[in-house]
Amino acid sequence: MASKENALVGGMGVASSLISSLVKEVRERGGKDEDIHRLVTPVGEATLNRIADLIVNDGKPPIDPFKNDKRGEGWTLLQDVGFNPIDPVNLELVSFLKAGEQRGIFGEELARRAREELQANLGQRHAEYFLEHQDRIPEEFRKYTLLFPGTIWRDLKGVKHIAMMNWTETYGWSLNILVLGYCEESYHRLVRPFAAP
Repeated sequence: MASKENALVGGMGVASSLISSLVKEVRERGGKDEDIHRLVTPVGEATLNRIADLIVNDGKPPIDPFKNDKRGEGWTLLQDVGFNPIDPVNLELVSFLKAGEQRGIFGEELARRAREELQANLGQRHAEYFLEHQDRIPEEFRKYTLLFPGTIWRDLKGVKHIAMMNWTETYGWSLNILVLGYCEESYHRLVRPFAAP
């Protein structure tokens, strides 16, 4: 029991120290108590996300920026996987339905399966990279809309979105942002790198 209490007290000490340091730094920059309080309101969520990004990425090589960064439109980046270049010829299409499911599933469940079960959790930076190398995307992919649930945005109305790519004869491959809604097996697919032999 004592170890649990020690862990709790230790955790509270870290949290208290972190808050004190943050308040001190904000005040040294001319900030007010209202600026700190705003962090725990819905308005402060984007700022907290940026702070978390700084903490996680401090000392790491910079991540390539999105070519279509929705934060410039006031959207919130809820989730983003890391990026490593993958040659599109090394991708495979992935069905997201389980045995007995007939047509489709809702996007939240698709994103969970992609992340936790299917190893098909590529994100928007992957889609942007594939768009730049679309001559290498296998031709059989053209009949599907490719989904990239590794990056999830929330718009100003609270609706979640992911990146998607689709093919048309006129324009070739294009990248768009799709509402994370109902996804139907007949025309949606996930993609992932081929499994290692």
